[in-house]
Amino acid sequence: MGAEKMMKRILQNNRGISLLVVVMVMVLLLSMTGASLLFSALNFRSANNLRISTTTLQAADAGIQHALTLIPSGGTFSYASQTTLVSSYAFTTGYSYMVTALNDSASSGGNTRTILTSTAQGPNGAQKVVVAYLTRDAGGAQGQGAVYIPGNASAIETSFSGNSFLISGNDKNFDGST
Repeated sequence: MGAEKMMKRILQNNRGISLLVVVMVMVLLLSMTGASLLFSALNFRSANNLRISTTTLQAADAGIQHALTLIPSGGTFSYASQTTLVSSYAFTTGYSYMVTALNDSASSGGNTRTILTSTAQGPNGAQKVVVAYLTRDAGGAQGQGAVYIPGNASAIETSFSGNSFLISGNDKNFDGST
């Protein structure tokens, strides 16, 4: 009977319970802190990957723009086989691109359309590809200028005076009022 009495006395004694509560609260707070640090690191990596991916895409687009400056003028393209226009152009920031050209065999106008393919490489193995279709007028006409007015010439209201003209920028309603 003495052991039973001692057991009740131990269970009724509150000594040490505060230490147990403090340890449990500390474990809970440390777990929450560790989880928040893990998620913030993942968020940083995700944002960095997005930045690298976007910049690599911009480098591929820069490759297309670079290739446009290298294509000779004329009525047709001369890329019967895949031709490298820019073998490698590297930026000091770790990005590079290369551009190839190939006549589009599916075009109906002979060699009047070519396919430009720009492949860019970035840090951490990032790679982006931009494909552009470039067309020339089969009739040999000059390309469109900086101001291009589409449609039937007799239906477009224009008033040019020599080498000067004015673009007002005002929209007009169907009744002609601004």
